[in-house]
Amino acid sequence: MSPARFLNKATAVSKRFASTTPSAEAIKNQAAGVAKKVNGIVDPLVYYGRVGVEFVSQVFTHAKVTIPNPAAFGEASQGITNFVQSFSSGTWKKITVKDLKAFVSHGIQIVGFFAVGEMVGRRSVIGYDIPGNDAHGDHH
Repeated sequence: MSPARFLNKATAVSKRFASTTPSAEAIKNQAAGVAKKVNGIVDPLVYYGRVGVEFVSQVFTHAKVTIPNPAAFGEASQGITNFVQSFSSGTWKKITVKDLKAFVSHGIQIVGFFAVGEMVGRRSVIGYDIPGNDAHGDHH
C-alpha cells in the first residue's frame, strides 16, 4: 500500500469517528450537569442527616441508652448462648414473672419499631399498593 493511499484511508477513518470523540465543550457541559445534580442533592442530604442525628440523640437521651463497650458484646453473645441452651436443658420453664414481663415488653417494642419502619418505608399506614390486586379479587 502506498503512503498516500494509507494517509487517505487514515484521514477517512479519522473523519468517520470524529463525531464520536467528545469535545472539550461537551465534557465541560456534562461535568457542569453532574455538578448541578450533586449540588441539588447535598443540601437535603446534610439537612436530613442533621435531623436524623438529632432524632437519634433525643431517643438515646430519653431511653437512657449508651453506646455499648466491647465487653457488652461478649456478654450479649454469652446471653444468647445461655438462651439457646436453656431450651435443650429445660431451664426456660423456670422463668420469673418479672422476666416474662420484660421479654413481652421488649417484644412489643421490637414489633412496634418494625411496624413503624414498614409504614415509613411504604409511605402509608394502610398497606402496600399492589397494582392489579383488589381487596377481594375475583374469587367471590
